[in-house]
Amino acid sequence: MSDPALLENKPNKAPTLWLVLYLLLVLAVLGVGISVRTMGDAPLSLAATFDKDTVIYDRFGIQLAGLHPEINMFPVTLEEMSPILLDAVLATLDPQYLNQGEVEPWPLFTAVLWPTGSSRQPTITQRLVRSINGRATTRLAALREAAVVIHLEQTEPREALLEQFLSQVPLGRSTYGVEAASRSWYGKSASDLEIGQAAHLAGLMLEGGGGDSSERGRNQILALLYEAGLITQEELVFQRTIPLKNLLIPVSEETPVNSLVPDAGLLPYLERIYSQLVEQYGSAPVVKGQIEVDSTLDLGAQEIVATIVEKAAGARGLSEVVVVLLDDRSQVRVMYATDGSVAEEARIDSEEVLKPFWRWESFENSLNWSDQITALELAQGHALVARGGRRYETQTVLEIRNADGTRIDRGNDQTEVLLDAQTASQISELLTEVVARDLGFGAQLDDVAVIGSPGVNADRDLAWFGGSTARFSIGLWMSVTSDSDAGNAQFDLDETAAARLAGEVLQELHRDG
Repeated sequence: MSDPALLENKPNKAPTLWLVLYLLLVLAVLGVGISVRTMGDAPLSLAATFDKDTVIYDRFGIQLAGLHPEINMFPVTLEEMSPILLDAVLATLDPQYLNQGEVEPWPLFTAVLWPTGSSRQPTITQRLVRSINGRATTRLAALREAAVVIHLEQTEPREALLEQFLSQVPLGRSTYGVEAASRSWYGKSASDLEIGQAAHLAGLMLEGGGGDSSERGRNQILALLYEAGLITQEELVFQRTIPLKNLLIPVSEETPVNSLVPDAGLLPYLERIYSQLVEQYGSAPVVKGQIEVDSTLDLGAQEIVATIVEKAAGARGLSEVVVVLLDDRSQVRVMYATDGSVAEEARIDSEEVLKPFWRWESFENSLNWSDQITALELAQGHALVARGGRRYETQTVLEIRNADGTRIDRGNDQTEVLLDAQTASQISELLTEVVARDLGFGAQLDDVAVIGSPGVNADRDLAWFGGSTARFSIGLWMSVTSDSDAGNAQFDLDETAAARLAGEVLQELHRDG
């Protein structure tokens, strides 16, 4: 049995433990407060970059094109916006935003605890910060976001923050800000929006852009406006009867590429780079002009090819011509297509192209061609042989930089060996013999050694040539328009037609060494 006196003298640890926990909590709160104040002092540029194109250059620094030349982001003040638009935005996102004098901590706190899983709608200031910095995906990033939000709301008027938010919020159709979005969705300025259009645009702001763009979403915002006393019951009923499609204009089908040089068949090539950039980085950096691109294209060579092809097309009655030229590292130097053609359209029968190579099964398997191939694939196949069985990954971009000139990506020569040296040598000997059979261009190239093979389809309205020199690999196809009444082509093509044109191109490109 324990001695009562000993029990009375035994120290009680519970108060000490609670004191330690309390002190730790106080230190944690102080630490978070200091961190928030320190992070919040980090500069955040509220000014967006407006109407700046992403520029594509050729390999020698000549400007080829600007991407997204239309208005994608346009600054606008609150006074220049339709009053019903401001009402719809506030009713949708935060009716009391302009009346709040203090920072609301709970939405910021939940974002720190659940940076990717919070179901609460962010505040307007949070939306502004996310439109500039992107959405926080970690607790540390969410803490930084909260710090910036607190700093902004303590130092900037709410009206200024709302104005900045509405000038750069993503709103679909590759637009940022209500002015650009109003022009793209409705064909009018943000100052002229009507009730239904304002409700639709406000609905797009939910979930940071790309929100509910349906008729149902529009009607929900109309209901919020009515409940807030901002529209009458008659206006509510009338606006709901208007089909949403009647409020919108069709999506613009114009290309996002604005050529900065005289046309030389560049559009398919430039669109290829545009698609590559959007796939790799998303549309926002491209639309906002946050990157610039050095391409592999040689504008001088492209113009030479365009001049030769246009002259030949007129003289020979050609309806379409496509030329793809790769250098000795499979970088695209030329990608030319006549009007209406697509440089990467699959038009050439791969079985016909492969007929001379059937005894080399490894060559056919390494190409992995489908039933029809493109001029690019034709050039790649002959490049494989010319480079001794080594394939280089085709490049269209040399370097991608931030707007300040900092490199963020660079093309590299990735290679793999697909053919043994003996097979590559045997195929090269065959292609040398084919060219030597007086196919109409061998003598024209003087001392330039060419290997390659031509072809023509059964209807004699599509001819092709694939070949290589020490410097280039070429894929070329040409076609003539069929006469629907007679059922024949206006000008039949023979097996040497594409080879002769390829010879003219290669001769001119090798003229200067």
